[in-house]
Amino acid sequence: MRSLLLIIISMLLALACARPTTPELRVARASIALGPPVSGTPARVVSLAPSLTELLLAIDPALSERIVGVTRFDDAAAVAQVPRVGGYTDPSVEAVLSLAPDLVLAEAGPGSKAAIEHMGQQGVPVRALFLGTRAEILAAIEIVGQLVGRAEQGQALQRELAHRLAAFERPFQESPRPRPRALIVYGWEPLVVAGPGSFADELLLTAGGRNALDNTPSNYATLTAETLLALAPELIVDAAHDRPPIRARLLAMSAAKGTRHVQASRALLRPGVRLVDAIEDLHRALKAEP
Repeated sequence: MRSLLLIIISMLLALACARPTTPELRVARASIALGPPVSGTPARVVSLAPSLTELLLAIDPALSERIVGVTRFDDAAAVAQVPRVGGYTDPSVEAVLSLAPDLVLAEAGPGSKAAIEHMGQQGVPVRALFLGTRAEILAAIEIVGQLVGRAEQGQALQRELAHRLAAFERPFQESPRPRPRALIVYGWEPLVVAGPGSFADELLLTAGGRNALDNTPSNYATLTAETLLALAPELIVDAAHDRPPIRARLLAMSAAKGTRHVQASRALLRPGVRLVDAIEDLHRALKAEP
């Protein structure tokens, strides 16, 4: 369980800081291209992130027939029988190459950088997508749609999500009411929370709340128990996988000060086509009465 927590935290940090750092990487909007260009319409696609698998299936469920490899964290029913090729940060180059893909999709980040660069050097077309903001996710939908020969479907999905996001934002931009202060916890030991500028922070603002942690330069900050209690948020959203003893103690102590606690939905842990679902979940939690 602790190893899974570390993987999730490393992914979040990757989303916060991932940007191309070497001159040979070719940047196009929200993606990095490695290896040769994609030739024609890919027939064998490997997805190195559940969020990208979900993106493919949201563009067109029939694309499940082209997905030949996914991560051990993928849980979509459509890919239940598809071979596993490792995780977010530890994809197996050998397993991927054995599937002879004509397109590999990955999340851009330092954790898998060496592996996907190796795949590209072996002649596999690789596209690494940035999924750290709403704008990047919307751009990634269009890019993936174009890559797999579903440009119209990708653009339609992009427009649908953009419309739903705009519908959520408008009332909160116009409302004079104060926004509830919330804290999104991604780990209890160590105590890791979403800071200003993070993906979760952006979703929280869209949902009508504001981050109780607004004075740190870090997208994902490590706090002491005392700091969390001193922040006195109105709501704690528990997005952590670990359940150490300190969790129960801190939730009880914060509840005594009037803080509510809710469990985060899985959508909050998967930056992609579920971003509006995550916003809706956060909005419901923010609106709930103590």
